[in-house]
Amino acid sequence: MTAVAAARSGDDRDAVSASIELASPTIEARKVQAGWLGATPLRLDAPTLPRSASDIALRVSLLPGADALVHQWIDDLHAYPHRCWEQILSRGVAAAIAIERGDAARFPDAKAALQEVIENIAVFQGENGAFRYFADGEDPGRYDEAQAQHALTAYSVRALRLLGEMGHAVPGEALALGEGFLQRRSRPSGDGAAQANQTAFVAAAQTRPGRDVLDGLWRQWATLGLPARVATTRAMLAGRHPAAAEAVARLRDATRRRGEARSLRSDVRHDRWMSSDLREQCEFISLLFDFPDAGDTALRRSLIAGLGDLYAGGFAAVDTQTGASCLMALRALGKRKPDDAVALDIAHGDERGALRLDPGAPAQHWQRALTTNTAKAPLQLTPRVEGDAPASYVAELRYREDAREASSTAVGFALARRYEVLRERGWVATDRETLRDGDWLRVTLTLDTAANRYFVAITDAVPGGLRPTDLALSGVAGLDLQKVSDEGSDWFRTRRLDSRAPKFYAEFLPAGRHEVHYFARVGNTGDYLAAPAVAELMYGASTRARTAAARIAIEAAIEAAAVSAPQTKAD
Repeated sequence: MTAVAAARSGDDRDAVSASIELASPTIEARKVQAGWLGATPLRLDAPTLPRSASDIALRVSLLPGADALVHQWIDDLHAYPHRCWEQILSRGVAAAIAIERGDAARFPDAKAALQEVIENIAVFQGENGAFRYFADGEDPGRYDEAQAQHALTAYSVRALRLLGEMGHAVPGEALALGEGFLQRRSRPSGDGAAQANQTAFVAAAQTRPGRDVLDGLWRQWATLGLPARVATTRAMLAGRHPAAAEAVARLRDATRRRGEARSLRSDVRHDRWMSSDLREQCEFISLLFDFPDAGDTALRRSLIAGLGDLYAGGFAAVDTQTGASCLMALRALGKRKPDDAVALDIAHGDERGALRLDPGAPAQHWQRALTTNTAKAPLQLTPRVEGDAPASYVAELRYREDAREASSTAVGFALARRYEVLRERGWVATDRETLRDGDWLRVTLTLDTAANRYFVAITDAVPGGLRPTDLALSGVAGLDLQKVSDEGSDWFRTRRLDSRAPKFYAEFLPAGRHEVHYFARVGNTGDYLAAPAVAELMYGASTRARTAAARIAIEAAIEAAAVSAPQTKAD
């Protein structure tokens, strides 16, 4: 909103204007399911919606080929809010594939995303050629570099090669440095499962890994995690190892069958490797496309069908590594369209509908408005396929949640938030003090986790009356800054003090309680909504926690408050 104040005196006039950012009291949300259609009918159970959900709408889309999944992954990567090196690079991969497919409208800033990749290579690549996640967060003494940087560098080399093959200006020196690092790390420096897993990722990124390395990985197959087994299989195929076909068969036999669909599932989390079941499924599909003799068409189709069993859409549930890996896996399908018509019968509660997709036709849609009661009904999808006509679907529930009634939630860990105001050179809870324009506020975000976690992000929502500021640089006089400006847990070493959504990142977080502090200057009297803060794992199975909503009331400054408040230096 823009506020304008104008004055007029005779023929003279003048005016000033100021922009005021307004925060909506509601949160837009969606729950998405997408998948590949075959001959088997599908039943999708209704997801759980918050009690305050309103404006609920269901939309079912029928798309040619794998477009439903590809479009969702492009959308997810475009909307993803965080920016470590892997996320910058993966968004670049999505941008390049969107341009290649003629879907640039889905990624309107695709060229800027690709330029961001090129400009940041030197920022995140060390002199030894290895890439790191955060430019200011690396600490090999606390975080085992062998369990993160090797997998990241292997992925970076693979993705940069792809961008170069697609015609984008990837610096050859940077790529050579990365390849040199992997070559030097191609043989394990010790024994044990951790070293074997590391070697698998390095070998998978090489064009022709050594036979002795592959022999060693094959002997240790039983000790490898699922992501390392998939990487080992790729390396064995690239190196033409005699046991490569057996490795493929072992992966195939590890899948779970549901009708005509196959899906890989691991009972162990591999977040440190940026892994998820969906990512490994896509990596398996990708190697079957890259090495067509490794498996038949039926195996590929069954794995593509299984993507629907693993995918729950939206950037909150699908990380960038998964999205980019899946886009690269299905890139081989390109813009392939069905040669025959596909029909889809839809049943949702008492409502019935049907969609038909003719060859060459664009996506078809069916939708209906829902109440909180009708939203609980399961969705039945019955495909009618004529001939060999692959198609895909998207089922999407959109709704609005009242942020003023948002309660705290915890899945995997718990997050709490508190506000304190600076009084008499110390921090006092705001529920005991009146906030006034000019006060200093400390915001504390407390994260509890019962297990070690990797790649944790916390994002807060700043109320409109606060301005996040670095207290140590803001010229506050008469204070012992060492006592009042502590930023909390040193595990969250990377901080992005955005004016509306501050973000804090930890590559590794040990079990226990961790507090993060940031500071804000109080301004603009009024009553403001503090939407929930969110903590999440950036990779692997969705793990999220959020605080409850809160309110911040700010009163106008008065002389008495000015006397007791700390003095500040002139700007």
